[in-house]
Amino acid sequence: MANLDICVRFGRRVQRERKRRNLKQIDVSVATGLTRSTISQIENGRQEVGLRTIEKLATGIEIPLAALFRNL
Repeated sequence: MANLDICVRFGRRVQRERKRRNLKQIDVSVATGLTRSTISQIENGRQEVGLRTIEKLATGIEIPLAALFRNL
């Protein structure tokens, strides 16, 4: 997986952690203020995200910020 683009790897991590917590994209959308479409684009590696958005995602899926980056 290390040879995949960082945006793809990060998006897959977000999706995996979201699903692990039985959250739908709309749940994360409501919790973060991001659109469901934006969540989808991030999860599919089509949108690069900034630090504030990463923090929102971590909060929205209830995961420590550092856990989103572990072993990427």
